[in-house]
Amino acid sequence: KARNKPDLLEVDCGGRIYVLDIAPIPEASYVNLYGREITKRKRIEESLQQLNQTYERLTRNAGEAIFRVSAEGGQVLYVNPAAEELFGYSAAEWQADPELGLKAIHPDSTQTQKDSLAQMQASGAIQKSVILRWLAKDGRVVMMEHTIVPINDATGKIVMFESIGRDISERHRAEEALKESEARYRELILNQGEGV
Repeated sequence: KARNKPDLLEVDCGGRIYVLDIAPIPEASYVNLYGREITKRKRIEESLQQLNQTYERLTRNAGEAIFRVSAEGGQVLYVNPAAEELFGYSAAEWQADPELGLKAIHPDSTQTQKDSLAQMQASGAIQKSVILRWLAKDGRVVMMEHTIVPINDATGKIVMFESIGRDISERHRAEEALKESEARYRELILNQGEGV
């Protein structure tokens, strides 16, 4: 079977794939045919396409917020649907505003974010359990626990990073409520001892 491409013809011949370049020679009333086997390259391309589809399917359906961000300037390059839903900003809004990733960080977490990114840049290591407070589009404060993974180019330079964040707002509220309850209980016990 043959697959046509603009100047080339791909032919599957017994499980091997060949690319043929047909070069007409009109003044001589014949054509030259040049061909080479590309089976290995085609299999690699198919494997890469499958990997990309798997990656997209995983990130699109993940329950965690996933961002891909440029290391220089902090431009959001990718945001998954879970992040869109959690923060209220569409992917288009994240990508259109190069500063949104910085603006959406709660002021109390700005230094933590800077420190984590600086440590990642210096060491090249994955940053785990980075707790950041974010401001959602509707004004809600969202407490997130992030894993930040550096992505390097061929020279080893960090060119982007991927952040996978889990909403821990409910857990944080429960921990705060427990601390307050323990403090009230402690105070109650201490005050009872004074009245005896």
